[in-house]
Amino acid sequence: MSKTDAPWAGGIHRFTASIPMKVLLEVKNPIFLPFRNNIQTETGLNTANFQRGMSLMSDDVATRLNGRLFEQYILEEEDEV
Repeated sequence: MSKTDAPWAGGIHRFTASIPMKVLLEVKNPIFLPFRNNIQTETGLNTANFQRGMSLMSDDVATRLNGRLFEQYILEEEDEV
């Protein structure tokens, strides 16, 4: 692999792992998930989890986030029509 294998300076040599992802949809506006005592109430993630580029989460949490993002996407598509 070369340093040009990624679209950022230094390529993937700066990271211990690269994880391929397929982007299925993109929302224009963020969804807001509230925090209580440094813990995001819908996901159980705490503020320390957001200091990294990626954090582990359960399938249940990932499915709920996927649903919220899909709902936002549908709302934005309806607004455009």
